[in-house]
Amino acid sequence: MQAGDMIQAFKKAVSDNSGGAAVLSPNLPDGGGSASAASMSFGELDGRSDSLAAMLESRGVSVGMRALVLSGSPVERIVLSLALLKLAAVPVVLEPGMELTSALDCLASLELNIFAGTPSEHLARLAYRRAFKDVKVKINLGRHAPFCGLALDGLNATTQNFTARDAGEGDVAMMMCAFGDDGRVTAQSCSRGALSAAMARRRAAIGAANGQLFVHISILQAIMDVCSGVGVCLLGFDKSSQGGFSASMMSAAAGLPGVVGISAPYHAMRRFSRYCMGHGMRFPGLRHAVIEGVEYDRRIHDELLTFAMGDGAETYSLFGTPGIPCISLLRGSQAMNMVSAGISGGYCAGRPLPGVDVAVMEVGQDGAQACGPGEIGELRCCVEQTMGGPGGDLADTGFYGSLDGDGMLWLCGTKKASVNTDSGIVFNGCCEALFNALPGVRRSAVVNVGNEAVAVVEQDGHSAEDGRRILEEAGRHACSSLVKRVLFIHDMPMLPGIGGRIDRPALASWATSML
Repeated sequence: MQAGDMIQAFKKAVSDNSGGAAVLSPNLPDGGGSASAASMSFGELDGRSDSLAAMLESRGVSVGMRALVLSGSPVERIVLSLALLKLAAVPVVLEPGMELTSALDCLASLELNIFAGTPSEHLARLAYRRAFKDVKVKINLGRHAPFCGLALDGLNATTQNFTARDAGEGDVAMMMCAFGDDGRVTAQSCSRGALSAAMARRRAAIGAANGQLFVHISILQAIMDVCSGVGVCLLGFDKSSQGGFSASMMSAAAGLPGVVGISAPYHAMRRFSRYCMGHGMRFPGLRHAVIEGVEYDRRIHDELLTFAMGDGAETYSLFGTPGIPCISLLRGSQAMNMVSAGISGGYCAGRPLPGVDVAVMEVGQDGAQACGPGEIGELRCCVEQTMGGPGGDLADTGFYGSLDGDGMLWLCGTKKASVNTDSGIVFNGCCEALFNALPGVRRSAVVNVGNEAVAVVEQDGHSAEDGRRILEEAGRHACSSLVKRVLFIHDMPMLPGIGGRIDRPALASWATSML
């Protein structure tokens, strides 16, 4: 079997729209102002990635090799990722905004064969040799330095018709290192078949089309779009801004000619919407805003549509995992209607997309028994592959969830963040959705202190009455009735990166010290 439908889909996009913009390389000004961008066409991207694939193969890169792709110019990262996919090698990327040093233990376990990064990242490779002892091929994604290996800045040749190397649908396509709710970095893989199928689901779900351009923060999402024929503007990491991606950077990219969509995790999108509100910025050409993951405050849809986007635009919440992207979709119009409904059931993730089979299985029953409508259990799913029919056995997503009578998927928490008490499981998603909807609460988290579920609430000011109010609300709902203590904190400890995830181990340690 040739190298997966994802490369075949990209070749079709090249055939259909060879001269169209595939990648924008943004020149984003400091402190606001107008942005400009140079573009690379689909034909040029195909030729550059063919040329690089041939060169890498001559340097010993082969099927299945794992290649860490770090920062550098967005264009170089996309060209390199496509070249690796054509070779049936495996690009390994970090969660957007994650520092290399946070992932060293995880990367050491992957036995990486290829290292691609800027000169400063190559210096880190030399400093942490243990994590990169298996690296044989070094690639420089920046200005030339003698210790960085193959330089891509002068690679302008356009070798055509490189034959993609053989790979099966079950073979790993890409890997992402990301923080989990336990504070540890783990690598999650996505097969070529699953990624190919997710590309088609994503494009159909948000109505993307050839010739359109989307702003991206995640290279995984950008690769999915560009392989399906949608042009991308991939933002680079900015160490000077909170989370690595400033709202001003996102707004400058959103104003580039031809950009019709923006795709980012919830917390990055929230900063973008608040920035547009505060600066009176509106982008009439922006038709799509894709929130990757599940939003914690559904008012963000109203903020985006009212203050940032043009008339007739739409927002989407697209839930998935690195291993199974694009599981379900919730449109903004649906989300805003659910602001005051069903919050004790967790966060609504919308309807499973066509080709995704979702099942909710009883907890602790070895997956043998399915739950009824509205019952909470382990969320599992499989996807229809692109060539081989059904995707196989149901895979554990790591989430607890439920399906209501209308077929809507509700996320009730993650296995790592939910609290196992002597009286039962306290599902963190259900409790936190409930508490976050209360007046004055910015965000909340449920942590385990001595086998007891404790709610920690972030708000500016608080009193004993606030604590009683929260506990009274908790007692009204079965999902939160086991929460008997409330602590208040001014600022939650957060994990690095743009995921906006609470550092739950640090928070549990703080809560333990306060009780």
